[in-house]
Amino acid sequence: MKTFPKFYNPENKLSQYLLGCADEDDYTGFPKIIMYFGGDEIFAAEAPEYEKAFIRCGVEDYIIHVEPGLFHAYPMFTFVKEGKRGEDEIIQ
Repeated sequence: MKTFPKFYNPENKLSQYLLGCADEDDYTGFPKIIMYFGGDEIFAAEAPEYEKAFIRCGVEDYIIHVEPGLFHAYPMFTFVKEGKRGEDEIIQ
């Protein structure tokens, strides 16, 4: 039986940070990072792991925002008031 790494990337063409494994990622030297999670999406559970990774890598300029009760990529949906607010914050 063939086993695969934590994230399937058979040709190793994707950078590790794109694979979303925060506890193994290296964010050293990254510019300001802004992450928005909807509280009802599964990825929101990774927010604390990203923060630990940012601290471990010396990233000082980051924002991680989890909006309770919302869905994945909610700032893209500006017809929802929280989406519009998220978009405005990103633009600022």
